[in-house]
Amino acid sequence: MIAQFIMTQFIMVVLLFIFALGGSAIVFCLLNIFWRSYFSANRKYQQVEPQPIELKVIARDEMSARHFSVRLQAMNGEVLTDFLPGQYLSLMVPSESDADSASSALLKRCYSLASWQQGTDFYELGIQREVEGKVSTWLHDNLQLGSVISALPPKGNFVINGKQTDHTVLIAGGIGITPLRAMVHQFICQIGENQFGKNKSMSLFYCAKSIAEMCYVDEFIQLADECSDFMFYPFLTQGVPAAQFTAGRLSAELLTKKLDLRLDKLKGDYYLCGPNAMMDELKVGLTEQGIAADHIHFERFGIEAATFSGQEYSVRLNNNKSIVFNKQRTLLDAMEAQGVELQSECRSGECGQCKVSLLAGKVKPLIKIEIDLKAGQILPCCSIPQSDLLIDV
Repeated sequence: MIAQFIMTQFIMVVLLFIFALGGSAIVFCLLNIFWRSYFSANRKYQQVEPQPIELKVIARDEMSARHFSVRLQAMNGEVLTDFLPGQYLSLMVPSESDADSASSALLKRCYSLASWQQGTDFYELGIQREVEGKVSTWLHDNLQLGSVISALPPKGNFVINGKQTDHTVLIAGGIGITPLRAMVHQFICQIGENQFGKNKSMSLFYCAKSIAEMCYVDEFIQLADECSDFMFYPFLTQGVPAAQFTAGRLSAELLTKKLDLRLDKLKGDYYLCGPNAMMDELKVGLTEQGIAADHIHFERFGIEAATFSGQEYSVRLNNNKSIVFNKQRTLLDAMEAQGVELQSECRSGECGQCKVSLLAGKVKPLIKIEIDLKAGQILPCCSIPQSDLLIDV
């Protein structure tokens, strides 16, 4: 009897131990699921910032009085990150005139990669020195043979989906030619290797003030002579054009006339890069010519200055700092000039890094904002005040 009682107690202890282990296992599994879900969710929001790379200037070419190109190579023979034609580098330069100042903050500016080759042996940039461009002037003066500069790896969404289009139309104005030149390089290479098969072609429309201001023009003329699937149409807005050049501004009507294509049957895409007014006008014109809006792609290189009204506005920040907006090109320019540092990169309303919350006042957007903003958010890089402002930075 006693033995039976002891055995019953032993069985109960074993069962309790098994239940305890099972319960622990269930708890452990639930904790494991929660743990992994929690940190997996956090990883989605805690994106790792790309690390800057050090690049050395291995070549420089003066293309005009205000245009120059540089080729950049990684220090110590490091492998460069591959990129797609149309993407850009973010260069990082001192915000102070004293480039040797170790304490000076860095400004970031985006410059499109201006060439493409199989195997990324170097990065090439085409840069236009702006009259009031702090960064472009610094680059013009300091990017000499052997100079070293920091940059973020290539990125950007202004790229071609060549598999879904029969004819690609590139439209450039001024220095906006740089990302399109890389697209031309890739197209010529793929045509030469017969990667497309049949019925693939590309047209480049390039508008500039003069031949002297038209970067890479001799190269494009030669490529068009050598490749029957690539057509080049240069337009000059000033001066008497030479042979192969068309006088006047480029319009959607002239473009479609040059192409002489039946738009209702054309499976094509249009890629625009140049002054904002030119792109906005062409986008409207192409839509009126029957081109679907989702076949028109563009990238802005910056924001043109608005007409100054003569009115000064006070811009107060929630950290009790105040600045004055008067003749600056954008609100971001005014903030930077008066010691307010914001994260910024594209300066054309595309990356969204400079966004702030407008607590009081009114601003005027200088372009149509393409990215999603929350209620009350503004982009200082492409806005100007229309009243005194209170901003949360």
